[in-house]
Amino acid sequence: MKLKLILILICLQSLFSFSQGKNKIFVNYGLSNYPDMTANEDNFSISVNFIHQTKKEKWAMEYYYLYAQNNPFPSFYQDENALFRYIVLGNPETIFDDTKWNNIEVMEIGAKVHYSVFKNKKTNFSVNIGLGINYSEEDIHRLLFIDVDLNNRIYGYGNLTVSQWGINGAVFPGIHFDYDLGQKILLAIDGGYHLDANTYNSSESNTTFWNFSLGIGKKF
Repeated sequence: MKLKLILILICLQSLFSFSQGKNKIFVNYGLSNYPDMTANEDNFSISVNFIHQTKKEKWAMEYYYLYAQNNPFPSFYQDENALFRYIVLGNPETIFDDTKWNNIEVMEIGAKVHYSVFKNKKTNFSVNIGLGINYSEEDIHRLLFIDVDLNNRIYGYGNLTVSQWGINGAVFPGIHFDYDLGQKILLAIDGGYHLDANTYNSSESNTTFWNFSLGIGKKF
């Protein structure tokens, strides 16, 4: 009984501390851009962000979950006949680049430290730096070889699609802006660069991306 009472008191204390207007929660929808991928299509992001104002007025902590994707695979990819026609009717000099298709899904959790550059009762603008960890799933299509006749027309080819997954660390700088619309409802703009922490082994990574989003939130 005493243990239950202690737990109830702890919950009440937590609720009381979270009701002082020092916390914000947002749902964001935005655009993700992957500079190391050959194209950006059907690329978007969704995130849930919780920001807690610390005792120091200019500093805040954020905890978030982010889903982002990019899928430039052509709509006809699953149709073997359409894929065959696309390749054999292609230009032998460019067809290898024309069929470099990747798609990726990234699920990331992490934390950011915010420093407020400008803040008043309605407006807040901050810069942030964060660390995260993400799980990614990716499909990679590559043309391995082509057979060309005397008229320089493709009549045969070999291709391969590989599926892979990975867990990566992420480091990123970003910016955050929110405006109080009234009734503690907030409008937010976020932007940042999610850098794959493993890029010291490679100059390219499909889990490195820019992300820009709009959010609607609540202060509590």
